[in-house]
Amino acid sequence: MEKKTHRIAPNPEIPVQYLADYMAASHQVRRGIVQKSKYKSLARTFQHQIARKTISDHLLDGNSLPGDLSGKAEDVRNMLADDDFYKQLYGYNADFIEAFSAVGAMFEFGGFELMAPQNIGNPEYNGTKVRFTPSLLTYRLTKVNTQKIGAIMYRYAKGAPVSQDVAQWQSAFMFGYFSESPFIEEAKSEQKLCKILCAVSGAAIVAPTNSIYRFNEMKAACSDIAEKWANVLPPPGAVI
Repeated sequence: MEKKTHRIAPNPEIPVQYLADYMAASHQVRRGIVQKSKYKSLARTFQHQIARKTISDHLLDGNSLPGDLSGKAEDVRNMLADDDFYKQLYGYNADFIEAFSAVGAMFEFGGFELMAPQNIGNPEYNGTKVRFTPSLLTYRLTKVNTQKIGAIMYRYAKGAPVSQDVAQWQSAFMFGYFSESPFIEEAKSEQKLCKILCAVSGAAIVAPTNSIYRFNEMKAACSDIAEKWANVLPPPGAVI
């Protein structure tokens, strides 16, 4: 019997990062994004959870940027590894932290407070679940005692800064989602508090003025993804 290479997600689902990529992609690339969302590789993959948590904890502790992030990157790189996979995993996460550290002074964190991410939940739109996990939550109190809220997510791909369009789709999703489901009761989502921080370029891309339009377009795209789901074929050579 051949060893299985992929498992199938039975119901339509997509990470918010992939959905942002989807909105800015060609039809051909879109097919690949949906295929990757439906057929989950069983091979061990290199994720950046360690880097994201390290950076978020650094900021939540009130540290300035870049502060000692380079040292924390080296700590991650030197974590005890059971095999080559974990050695590479820690190396990739250290690269992410070092990249963020190199551009960290470009990011502005004044004028608002940070909060550790809560269990926001994975909203479902038109038959497709969107997996949404912010790196940090943001909030501020206006002079008239109105709460404004948002969130921060990081983007990192070695040597490839996130495109302005993709980042605007992703930040628009945050603005739209918190407009409907604020994590502070009666708070209002604010565009400038919904940010994508690119660890490659140092760009901070906030939710655009047409965020609600974009958010609604993303909901409509979820319907398209749900309709396509049953007919999406596995990758060539995949064993399910």
